[in-house]
Amino acid sequence: MMSSSFGEKLKEVRKQHQYTQKNVAEALFVSRKTVSSWETGRNLPDIETVNRLAEYFGVTTDELLGRNKIKKTQIPSLIGVSVAILLTGRLTILAISAMLIFSDLWIAVLIGTWLLSKKLQISLKASMFSEVLLAVVMWSSAWQNLFSMDFSLQVVYVLAGLVMLIQPVRYLIKVKFNKLSSL
Repeated sequence: MMSSSFGEKLKEVRKQHQYTQKNVAEALFVSRKTVSSWETGRNLPDIETVNRLAEYFGVTTDELLGRNKIKKTQIPSLIGVSVAILLTGRLTILAISAMLIFSDLWIAVLIGTWLLSKKLQISLKASMFSEVLLAVVMWSSAWQNLFSMDFSLQVVYVLAGLVMLIQPVRYLIKVKFNKLSSL
């Protein structure tokens, strides 16, 4: 019974992170068949490997062993921080009315994107992609309005875009680190 519970929990947490058995196998220096045997309950990893699995997925060993419920480990979006930056800039920087409306539109787009991603429960990768896309579009729109936008407002847009890139960059570093550690 313990093996099937462990296997089910391992498979659940692996799928939550959108990893394949091969990804897990490479990170732990085992074969994909070994990971499959753990998930099906044919075999169990040793205690050190259970610790490494828990660390890899960012869960406790108790969660992997079925003693506690696994919490969804979604990386929080920093769109809210970007909205706060834009809102602060909009309220404190004197600008022409067209730029104020432009800022209002961006705030609405970011809030709408955040609410839509929560409602649709989009995947982590899709969320990261949308944040990168929004940051790039925000930067390009600030560049296109270079001469009609106050310099301090441009700084606000660049900063808001940079904040939205923090989580995608952290995710990419984690993925690359896991691939490098498996070599």
